Amino acid sequence: TADICQIKGGSAKENAQILSDIFSGKIKGAKKDIICMNAGAMIYLAGIKETLQEGAKLAEEVIEKLKKCERVENSPQWIKDLLV
Repeated sequence: TADICQIKGGSAKENAQILSDIFSGKIKGAKKDIICMNAGAMIYLAGIKETLQEGAKLAEEVIEKLKKCERVENSPQWIKDLLV
């Protein structure tokens, strides 16, 4: 379990930075887990995976692949848009 302080975000810009830091591997733990669980739920609801757990695992795999984007310029466009 996580304390609310471990998953608390901030302003839109701060949250975009948190997301970018999760994708780059700078942030791990509860914040990353919440992102994976939420994304996993969407993956499950979209019918891409058969269970929430499989959806969360796929989300985590995608995040691991995004770690290879060493610079914002290499990030997906929607990440760049969030950081503006």
